[in-house]
Parts: sequence; C-alpha cells; structure tokens
Amino acid sequence: MTGPNHQYEFTKLTETDLPLIRSWLEKPHVRKWWGDPDHEFELVKESIGHHDLAMWLVFYDGTAFAFIQDYDIDEWPQEALSHLPSKTRGIDIFIGNETMLSKGHGSNAVRIKAERLIEQGAPLVIIDPDPNNIAAIRAYARAGFKGNDIIQTDEGPAVLMIFEGKS
Repeated sequence: MTGPNHQYEFTKLTETDLPLIRSWLEKPHVRKWWGDPDHEFELVKESIGHHDLAMWLVFYDGTAFAFIQDYDIDEWPQEALSHLPSKTRGIDIFIGNETMLSKGHGSNAVRIKAERLIEQGAPLVIIDPDPNNIAAIRAYARAGFKGNDIIQTDEGPAVLMIFEGKS
C-alpha cells in the first residue's frame, strides 16, 4: 500500500521510453481498455513532442509503473466536452506494471497530476473512462473526480468525471 514515505515522480516521455510503452500496451489488462496495441503505440509515438499533449511515465519509489497524458480539450475538440470551460485539461492513464494494480497507485497518480494541472491554471481536469471499467471509475472517484454522466466520445461511450481542485 502507499504511504507518506513513498514518492511519485512524473518524467516526460521520450523515444527511449517507447519500448516500455509498447510492452505495456501488449499486456491483457491494458489492451482490454486501450484496444489494439499497434494502433495505440503509433498514436503515442506520433504524439511525442506535440505542442499540447504532455505524455509522462509515472514512477513510484523509482520504478516506472504507468503512462499518463494530459491535453487541452480545446486542442482535441469533441462535441460532448464543448460545454466545459476553455483550457480544461483531459487526462488518460493506464498502469502498465500489473504488480502495481489494486494498490491505490492509479488514484494517487491521477490526483497528483490533476492537482498540478489545476495549480498551473487549468479551470478543471476531466477523465472519461469506459462505463464498464468499474475499477477505473472507483479509482478516479477516490482521486477526487466527480460525475457519472455518460457521454459519447470519438472512441464510444464514456463516463465524464471532473476534478475541480483539492478536496
């Protein structure tokens, strides 16, 4: 379990990290929610250095365990998000290292990233898990995201969850 003597770090994703990302995308627990590893890997690879898509490796006590990205929803517009304030940031995450699942690391990483984005000026931070991904929805709720409206995204139905700041 996580505790006060443990530290999370976020490092910018680089091309040298791509083999790790590729291996994680192949894992069944990631593939279940992220889909075709070849397609997703190409999207990640093509997006390194995008002007408004920040991609990160997440470390816990020095061990990489997750991928997280954040983006300005104005730069990646979707009709279902058009009512949100300008400069709202979206987050996507997966835990690649299966030994870190079900221990609170996803909730902690998402909360820390969302708090930092709010501190940097984002009015809101959103995340939109698949409605069937109950574990993710619970993890994001523990991280301080609220909401259960089902929206239609480019990838299909999703639960719109919003983080407004420290609880």
